Amino acid sequence: EIDCWDGDDMPIVKHGYTLTKSSSFESVVGWLAKNAFKKSQYPLIISLEVHCKLSNRNKMAEIIKKEFRNSLFVSSPQKESLLLLKDVLGKVLIKCGGASGSGTYPFNSGRELPEKVEPLLEIVSLFSFKIPDLSFYGSCRMLSADEEVLVQLIKDSRAFQELSNRSLIRVYPVSTRISSSNYDPLSFWWKGCQMAALNCQDLGDPLLLNKAMFVEGGGSEGGFFPKPSWMLSKEVPTIKKFLIEILASQIVSEQLITDDVRLQVSFRGHPHDEEANRFVFQLKLQSNFIHPNLERQIFPFVFKVRYPQIAFFVFKLRKNNQDVFRAMVKANCVRRGTRALRLYNEKLFHNHFSFLLLKVQEEE
Repeated sequence: EIDCWDGDDMPIVKHGYTLTKSSSFESVVGWLAKNAFKKSQYPLIISLEVHCKLSNRNKMAEIIKKEFRNSLFVSSPQKESLLLLKDVLGKVLIKCGGASGSGTYPFNSGRELPEKVEPLLEIVSLFSFKIPDLSFYGSCRMLSADEEVLVQLIKDSRAFQELSNRSLIRVYPVSTRISSSNYDPLSFWWKGCQMAALNCQDLGDPLLLNKAMFVEGGGSEGGFFPKPSWMLSKEVPTIKKFLIEILASQIVSEQLITDDVRLQVSFRGHPHDEEANRFVFQLKLQSNFIHPNLERQIFPFVFKVRYPQIAFFVFKLRKNNQDVFRAMVKANCVRRGTRALRLYNEKLFHNHFSFLLLKVQEEE
């Protein structure tokens, strides 16, 4: 998402009415054009939040076309067929919204394109539509709303699922989160919402959930994976049983693990699965240099999972009610057998020398 504002004579990028330093729109777009597809050919979606006058909006259009060239994907708001991922590999998709640059394409009552539109809207490929107009949806159309609006919309579960199967839905934090905290993305993912925007300043569990969620699509080199079949139909998957044993650990940190540290193993996922896996397992750790001794685990930790595509096993080393190290593993991505699980520190960086040694089994 790029917040665009009027500079002295060119569009600039800055964070609203704050004291943050601005950058030129051209330099931001130029950097994106240079680095967009270095690691992945998955499409880059750019959401322009436009607060510029017409002359600067025209300059934005010129800059985008100049920098992205043949990578720019342009579609029609009247396109009815579903947009396939293979059609937009290596492409840049533009969504335009904001106070000055209208959040919706300027349709007339018949939803036909006007004879002439401003240049910036001519290169838009994802067209916004509003809550009252939910009948107007399609594969190149996106509903973008804050968490509180979507919570109300989700109450009609069947209608929301139909909407998410035909259009992109993006949720973002409500503006009253002035401390840059985050909502729980799981509450929207399991209903079919494709894009959950999060505040990266907050390093809590929602951001770690997001990291774990997209491991399936290739992690830092991915970002996309197929929507589960049960979201597209009335299918009810069978329950799978996961058995997890903690065999050993290695913890290398600024301070050695002391005897008051506990390992907690819990579950996050679909409400049906969370209800079936409410128990939080705990093991005590005893100081032993970088190889803390684990309390003996008599039985494997057992989790019963019906929706593994949005199911997560959560591991936390806690001291004085604070998370020291964390990790989350998606159920349908966890490797069976004995494996090492690397841990994240409190700043959400992988500590390459800190891990848990797990034994994972799966039963139908």
